[in-house]
Amino acid sequence: MNENDRCLLGTAKLFTRVILSSVRTFIGRLCENRNSKKRTNEILNISRCINSLQAEGDVCMTSFYDYLQRGKRAEPEEIRIGYACCGYHTLVECITKAAEAVKRSTDVKKNATACSKDTPELTRDFINNLFAAIMNVACGSDWSDENSDQCDKLPVPPPKTKEDRRAISFFLPLVELYNSL
Repeated sequence: MNENDRCLLGTAKLFTRVILSSVRTFIGRLCENRNSKKRTNEILNISRCINSLQAEGDVCMTSFYDYLQRGKRAEPEEIRIGYACCGYHTLVECITKAAEAVKRSTDVKKNATACSKDTPELTRDFINNLFAAIMNVACGSDWSDENSDQCDKLPVPPPKTKEDRRAISFFLPLVELYNSL
């Protein structure tokens, strides 16, 4: 019996299994195709460029974590999943904008092989390939479309509280949000 089976119940357990399966599948695809697939090589090659986004990425991720933690206390309960889905769309957009800024910066000339005109698109693809399955399961058709007006209809989530821990991963706040349903 693994930690997921011992510690989680119901939806949170299923959700965790989908996340872990998505990560394993994504890594497996990269590993089995690393010698022959152009797109895989492009994604791996931009990792140096993505590493230059670390400060901006941390800001994006921290905002996402905070949004998830605040969303788990939103009322009515039925809207809580919207905070995970809308937060994800905002996260992808934030990181893509950071990649676009790096692409435009003068540092690109110094690191031309790492950053390219395709960096924002490849960054978005990388994130979506890694998380698309779980977001589709979690969000369903109501929340999956990043162009939907559903996110605009969500009320501002409750403020942070002292009980909100500083998250080091999206995983725990996401599972906590699911456990709150």
